[in-house]
Amino acid sequence: MGLKIEIFNGQKKEVDGLGLSFTSDVEYVNGVNAAGIYAKADHVNGVNAGGLCARTDHVKGVNAAGGVAVADYVNGVNAAGLGAARADHVNGVNAGGIYAEADHLKGVNVGGLGAIADHVKGVNAGGLGAGADHVKGVNAGLVAGAYHLNGVNAGGIVGIVLDEINGVEIGAINYAKEGNYLQIGLINFRGVGPWYTRFSPIIGWHRKKKSKKNLDKYMEE
Repeated sequence: MGLKIEIFNGQKKEVDGLGLSFTSDVEYVNGVNAAGIYAKADHVNGVNAGGLCARTDHVKGVNAAGGVAVADYVNGVNAAGLGAARADHVNGVNAGGIYAEADHLKGVNVGGLGAIADHVKGVNAGGLGAGADHVKGVNAGLVAGAYHLNGVNAGGIVGIVLDEINGVEIGAINYAKEGNYLQIGLINFRGVGPWYTRFSPIIGWHRKKKSKKNLDKYMEE
């Protein structure tokens, strides 16, 4: 209990309070587990922080690293200040100074340069590029690409939805295929319909003739 400072702590069962070390590898953290280079924990209630790298399996709170932050299940924040943040399941925020990647996200996935996600309910945003397979919410970046999207795909330069979008697409150049959508941009392309209806400046729109089944089970509440 309380404050504990070590140069190397090896492998420990549990930390209650504040543990500081050069490298750290523990199973359970209740409070703060911090390491100058590398911090690893299996279950974290509180903060697990590494100067270069932080790795944890289950986080309730914050998993943070100056360089790389990796987590499997996050309820809270998984953040990397300068480098990359990688998480499998996120309820909250996954943020990387350069790059952020998440598999299943309910909340926000943000990368200073790039953000990639598989399933998003919330916001997937990258300063330069944002890519996602299935989005229910917002996908945004100078170049924004998605496969299925319910919501908004915003690309400062290029916006692309490869399969289906139900919502709005915004960008200087937009491309979308199937769905019910509005496009706003200098040049708008659509991948369906007669050839003479597939291009329009400023405003574009498409309405599918038949309603399809729900996109994927992950979209269901």
